[in-house]
Amino acid sequence: MKNLFLIILAFVSIGCANNVNNNDSNKTKELIQLNEGANDTVVKVLTDQKIIISLQGNPTTGFAWSVQDINSDVIRLISKKFISGSDNFWRVGVGGKYIFEFIAEKQGKTNLEFIYKRPWVGGETAQTFTVTINVAD
Repeated sequence: MKNLFLIILAFVSIGCANNVNNNDSNKTKELIQLNEGANDTVVKVLTDQKIIISLQGNPTTGFAWSVQDINSDVIRLISKKFISGSDNFWRVGVGGKYIFEFIAEKQGKTNLEFIYKRPWVGGETAQTFTVTINVAD
């Protein structure tokens, strides 16, 4: 039992020691995560910082989130995916989250607007999500 305690103590000490010498040049930029609660807000980020936007949706109804407005010189879409709230993706009535990943490319400002609609039906938008992104160096 005493040996187990010493082994655990050694691992904890090594883990703590790895974090002692972090200076600003070694720190990674914090990931910005936004959801519906950030609608109509302004978010400040740094260049090369990643932004994840998670929006609730239900593709079994035919609706999907898509990017409507973006200045791709300021921020760039890296990936888009849907994560089902169920093990069975096409189970009728089961929603989930649309996940959009962006990276801040250069200093500037952009409105980032999403629309939630049936892509094949013109005109009718069920929901919108907008956030203003200010990118600084």
